[in-house]
Amino acid sequence: MLERFTDYFIAFLGLLEAEGRAARRNIVAAGARLALSAGGALLLTAAFALFGLALYLALAPHWGQAWAVVACGALLCLLGGGLLWLASRSAK
Repeated sequence: MLERFTDYFIAFLGLLEAEGRAARRNIVAAGARLALSAGGALLLTAAFALFGLALYLALAPHWGQAWAVVACGALLCLLGGGLLWLASRSAK
């Protein structure tokens, strides 16, 4: 009886060790994906800011400063809303 219990306990410890190794690999992979996603989001934010600034500088002489800001804000809101809509669709 004690020998069977020992065999089960050793098998359980072996399974626990294998699951621990798999969990460690998955955690490292998830961390790498999270870091890449955060870097991509940061670069995308900077790109939107530069795009908005360029559009503002192009429109300000023609439309005036106030309307150029309104146009840039509206366009960036539309782009951001579209990205959020795509993200929510892909999450489902």
